[in-house]
Amino acid sequence: MGKMTRRQFLTRVGGCAGYLAASGMFSTLNSGFAWAASSCTNNRKVLVHLFLDGGLDSASLLIPRNVNAYFDKRPNIGIANPIALNANFGLHPALVNVAGMINGGGGAVINKVGYPRPNRSHEESKLIYSRAIRSTGASINTGWAGRFGDTYCVGKNNIASLFSFRGAVEDLRANQFVPTTSGSLQSYGYTNDNVSANDSRFRRYAIRDNRILQPGQNDQQTLVNNSWGVIDNSVATIAQVNSSYTSPITYANDGLSQRFRDAAKLIKHPDANPSVILLSQGGFDTHGDELTSLQNLFTNLDRAVGAFFNDLTNMGRAQDVQLHVYTEFGRNTFENSTEGTDHGHGTCALVLGGTVNAGVHGPAYEENDFANLEFLPSVVDFREILSESIAEHLGVDPTPIFPEAFTRVGLNLIG
Repeated sequence: MGKMTRRQFLTRVGGCAGYLAASGMFSTLNSGFAWAASSCTNNRKVLVHLFLDGGLDSASLLIPRNVNAYFDKRPNIGIANPIALNANFGLHPALVNVAGMINGGGGAVINKVGYPRPNRSHEESKLIYSRAIRSTGASINTGWAGRFGDTYCVGKNNIASLFSFRGAVEDLRANQFVPTTSGSLQSYGYTNDNVSANDSRFRRYAIRDNRILQPGQNDQQTLVNNSWGVIDNSVATIAQVNSSYTSPITYANDGLSQRFRDAAKLIKHPDANPSVILLSQGGFDTHGDELTSLQNLFTNLDRAVGAFFNDLTNMGRAQDVQLHVYTEFGRNTFENSTEGTDHGHGTCALVLGGTVNAGVHGPAYEENDFANLEFLPSVVDFREILSESIAEHLGVDPTPIFPEAFTRVGLNLIG
């Protein structure tokens, strides 16, 4: 929900009421912005989707332990002291909490993830991940999360069903369902109108007492009043979710940690019942000084993930929530002249929490990957990971969400 002042809202409503009523927009608005204790699925499970923007160098997150060519091609940025996952793989040493979940049976990392005919453009590749459609010129222009909303959330009257802290990304594009977007729970709502010192009080009275638009005058005004009331109630409800949250877990003050904290607030509130929550973190386009950049990025990521799952455990919801971590593409197998890596193909993905078959999935690294290839291959289609979780974790049929056929390798990821 984008912010606008009271004055802007009144102006826009007055000018658009006739069009909105004629187009049926208000019925969608009422459906998308209402609040009720109902979930899109029947099991109260939650899928949290974290996108690492920029293109993650997977060979610096999931490190080969027995491939000599890895250090030959990465003399300055190769990770020499990973946390062991098994005889063949290790995890970046900053990812202590993530490694603990994988080694403790609560997480999985999938190697050589991507999609057919890899694309090294940020925008094109992100669009493919957002739509879960390889052909960006296809007639289907909705996002995977939007199709989930269209299929399973319409009519549920729950403002938190599909909540994005990433903004209005292409993942959300839908035909009917209206997802909720906000940078944070704290910022959800109206902005202040500097013209009136009593903006908040005036707005509240105007809406709730119908001083601006009297109901019953005509159908358009009635629809405007009803929708306005739904929006105001949604703002008040999100404020209540935000203010009622208590937890003994301390989150860091960085942006990613605070977005995870807001996700925990939605999950904890008994009436919110989110099904899908979208998060993101930038900075992974590491063309230079990758060693330092990833040390900082992975430290922040691990700290945020650790606090989040500790919070979920404290509230008794750890098995109900599954976190997926993706990126738009991988990077070169070798370091460049500025001790970074450039855009590549295959990468890795993480699935943490819920009921997961823990460990490393997907093909192993080979000497040839680093000795002779410019890019890691894309073997595991990211849609196989996402669709398996939608089926086995959220408990709904993923077929309507993935209309384009893709090849599966048979991960058996979700136990």
